[in-house]
Amino acid sequence: MKHEEREVRQIYNDYGDDLYRLCYFYTGNVHDAMDAVQNTLVHLMEYTGTFESESHKKSWLLKVGVNECRQLHRQWWRRKVTADESLIDMEKVGVQTSDVWESVMSLPTKYRTAIYLYYYVGYSTEEIAKIMEKQSSTVRSLLLRARKKLKEELVEPQADSSSRI
Repeated sequence: MKHEEREVRQIYNDYGDDLYRLCYFYTGNVHDAMDAVQNTLVHLMEYTGTFESESHKKSWLLKVGVNECRQLHRQWWRRKVTADESLIDMEKVGVQTSDVWESVMSLPTKYRTAIYLYYYVGYSTEEIAKIMEKQSSTVRSLLLRARKKLKEELVEPQADSSSRI
Protein backbone atom coordinates (compact mmCIF):
# COMPACT_ATOMS: atom_id res chain seq x y z
CA MET A 1 0.00 0.00 0.00
CA LYS A 2 1.37 3.40 -0.96
CA HIS A 3 1.72 6.11 1.64
CA GLU A 4 -1.14 8.57 1.71
CA GLU A 5 -0.66 12.29 1.26
CA ARG A 6 -1.46 12.98 4.93
CA GLU A 7 1.23 10.54 6.09
CA VAL A 8 3.79 11.94 3.62
CA ARG A 9 2.98 15.44 4.85
CA GLN A 10 3.57 14.35 8.47
CA ILE A 11 6.89 12.70 7.60
CA TYR A 12 7.93 15.85 5.75
CA ASN A 13 6.96 17.99 8.76
CA ASP A 14 9.01 15.72 11.02
CA TYR A 15 12.12 15.26 8.86
CA GLY A 16 11.90 17.74 5.99
CA ASP A 17 14.40 20.19 7.48
CA ASP A 18 17.01 17.47 8.00
CA LEU A 19 16.40 16.14 4.50
CA TYR A 20 16.70 19.60 2.97
CA ARG A 21 19.89 20.43 4.86
CA LEU A 22 21.49 17.14 3.83
CA CYS A 23 20.53 17.70 0.19
CA TYR A 24 21.82 21.26 0.37
CA PHE A 25 25.13 20.11 1.80
CA TYR A 26 25.38 17.46 -0.88
CA THR A 27 24.42 19.60 -3.88
CA GLY A 28 25.72 22.98 -2.76
CA ASN A 29 22.73 24.99 -3.96
CA VAL A 30 19.09 25.60 -3.10
CA HIS A 31 17.53 24.63 -6.42
CA ASP A 32 19.13 21.20 -6.70
CA ALA A 33 18.47 20.55 -3.02
CA MET A 34 14.78 21.31 -3.49
CA ASP A 35 14.66 19.05 -6.56
CA ALA A 36 16.23 16.23 -4.56
CA VAL A 37 13.78 16.75 -1.68
CA GLN A 38 10.83 16.74 -4.06
CA ASN A 39 12.04 13.56 -5.79
CA THR A 40 12.59 11.93 -2.40
CA LEU A 41 9.00 12.71 -1.40
CA VAL A 42 7.75 11.18 -4.65
CA HIS A 43 9.70 8.01 -3.77
CA LEU A 44 8.12 8.10 -0.32
CA MET A 45 4.62 8.31 -1.80
CA GLU A 46 5.40 5.32 -4.02
CA TYR A 47 7.08 3.29 -1.27
CA THR A 48 4.95 0.28 -0.40
CA GLY A 49 6.95 -1.00 2.57
CA THR A 50 6.47 -0.26 6.23
CA PHE A 51 8.89 1.39 8.60
CA GLU A 52 10.02 -0.50 11.69
CA SER A 53 10.56 2.64 13.75
CA GLU A 54 10.90 6.42 13.55
CA SER A 55 14.65 5.97 13.26
CA HIS A 56 14.18 3.59 10.31
CA LYS A 57 11.80 6.07 8.66
CA LYS A 58 14.28 8.96 8.99
CA SER A 59 17.22 6.84 7.89
CA TRP A 60 15.31 5.62 4.82
CA LEU A 61 14.32 9.17 3.90
CA LEU A 62 17.89 10.49 4.18
CA LYS A 63 19.32 7.54 2.25
CA VAL A 64 16.87 8.11 -0.61
CA GLY A 65 17.72 11.82 -0.43
CA VAL A 66 21.44 11.09 -0.83
CA ASN A 67 20.67 8.81 -3.78
CA GLU A 68 18.60 11.57 -5.39
CA CYS A 69 21.48 14.01 -4.93
CA ARG A 70 23.84 11.52 -6.56
CA GLN A 71 21.43 11.18 -9.46
CA LEU A 72 21.30 14.96 -9.91
CA HIS A 73 25.08 15.09 -9.78
CA ARG A 74 25.35 12.49 -12.55
CA GLN A 75 23.13 14.38 -14.95
CA TRP A 76 25.01 16.03 -17.80
CA TRP A 77 23.26 19.36 -17.44
CA ARG A 78 24.55 19.86 -13.92
CA ARG A 79 25.77 23.44 -13.56
CA LYS A 80 28.28 24.99 -11.21
CA VAL A 81 27.04 27.55 -8.74
CA THR A 82 28.85 30.86 -8.65
CA ALA A 83 30.14 32.26 -5.40
CA ASP A 84 27.46 34.96 -5.43
CA GLU A 85 24.63 32.44 -5.80
CA SER A 86 26.12 30.34 -3.03
CA LEU A 87 26.12 33.30 -0.63
CA ILE A 88 22.50 34.10 -1.50
CA ASP A 89 21.56 30.45 -0.94
CA MET A 90 23.21 30.42 2.49
CA GLU A 91 21.20 33.47 3.52
CA LYS A 92 17.98 31.75 2.42
CA VAL A 93 18.62 28.80 4.72
CA GLY A 94 19.57 31.05 7.62
CA VAL A 95 23.26 30.22 7.77
CA GLN A 96 25.71 32.98 8.55
CA THR A 97 28.67 33.28 6.23
CA SER A 98 31.82 32.27 8.07
CA ASP A 99 35.22 30.82 7.41
CA VAL A 100 34.12 27.48 8.86
CA TRP A 101 30.98 27.32 6.72
CA GLU A 102 32.89 28.22 3.57
CA SER A 103 35.54 25.64 4.36
CA VAL A 104 33.00 22.89 4.95
CA MET A 105 31.17 23.78 1.74
CA SER A 106 34.43 23.70 -0.21
CA LEU A 107 35.10 20.10 0.82
CA PRO A 108 34.47 17.37 -1.74
CA THR A 109 30.93 16.00 -1.53
CA LYS A 110 31.82 12.76 0.26
CA TYR A 111 33.57 14.64 3.07
CA ARG A 112 30.93 17.35 3.28
CA THR A 113 28.15 14.76 3.57
CA ALA A 114 29.94 12.79 6.30
CA ILE A 115 30.69 15.97 8.27
CA TYR A 116 27.08 17.13 8.02
CA LEU A 117 25.56 13.83 9.11
CA TYR A 118 28.02 13.42 11.98
CA TYR A 119 28.19 16.93 13.43
CA TYR A 120 24.93 18.57 12.38
CA VAL A 121 22.48 15.67 12.45
CA GLY A 122 24.28 13.70 15.16
CA TYR A 123 24.40 10.30 13.48
CA SER A 124 26.91 7.66 14.49
CA THR A 125 29.45 6.41 11.97
CA GLU A 126 27.44 3.19 11.64
CA GLU A 127 24.27 5.11 10.75
CA ILE A 128 26.17 7.28 8.29
CA ALA A 129 27.64 4.16 6.70
CA LYS A 130 24.15 2.85 5.99
CA ILE A 131 22.99 6.15 4.52
CA MET A 132 26.09 6.63 2.37
CA GLU A 133 26.28 2.92 1.49
CA LYS A 134 29.85 2.61 2.75
CA GLN A 135 31.66 0.66 5.44
CA SER A 136 31.77 2.17 8.92
CA SER A 137 35.58 2.27 8.76
CA THR A 138 35.34 4.20 5.48
CA VAL A 139 33.11 6.78 7.15
CA ARG A 140 35.60 7.16 10.00
CA SER A 141 38.36 7.70 7.42
CA LEU A 142 36.24 10.27 5.58
CA LEU A 143 35.67 12.16 8.83
CA LEU A 144 39.37 12.02 9.70
CA ARG A 145 40.40 13.32 6.28
CA ALA A 146 37.71 16.01 6.33
CA ARG A 147 38.87 17.24 9.74
CA LYS A 148 42.46 17.30 8.49
CA LYS A 149 41.47 19.33 5.41
CA LEU A 150 39.46 21.76 7.56
CA LYS A 151 42.35 22.14 9.99
CA GLU A 152 44.77 22.84 7.14
CA GLU A 153 42.46 25.44 5.68
CA LEU A 154 41.34 27.13 8.90
CA VAL A 155 44.08 26.76 11.51
CA GLU A 156 47.34 26.66 9.59
CA PRO A 157 46.80 29.87 7.55
CA GLN A 158 46.13 31.73 10.80
CA ALA A 159 49.30 30.31 12.33
CA ASP A 160 51.28 31.45 9.27
CA SER A 161 49.91 34.99 9.45
CA SER A 162 50.54 35.31 13.20
CA SER A 163 54.16 34.16 12.83
CA ARG A 164 54.82 37.03 10.41
CA ILE A 165 53.85 39.66 12.97
